[in-house]
Amino acid sequence: MKLEELIEENRDHFISLAKFKFTKGDEFLAEDLFQDVALKVLTNKDKFDGTNFKGWFFVIMRNTYLNSYRIEKVKNKLDIWIT
Repeated sequence: MKLEELIEENRDHFISLAKFKFTKGDEFLAEDLFQDVALKVLTNKDKFDGTNFKGWFFVIMRNTYLNSYRIEKVKNKLDIWIT
């Protein structure tokens, strides 16, 4: 099965996971996170070893979320410092 098919087949699962694990129930943020991760997965498909697609996708989702959280945290600190 192609990665595109796996992503589409598991779309609802990943959005639900993002919604309840990372975005505090925000459907729009969950969809944005899913789309960012899907793009990263497709861009890096040569790194997928063919096993445990859901696990691989989840790790990328978690790391993407954590990176965006860290960036937002730094931005907030800079805003407080500048104002």
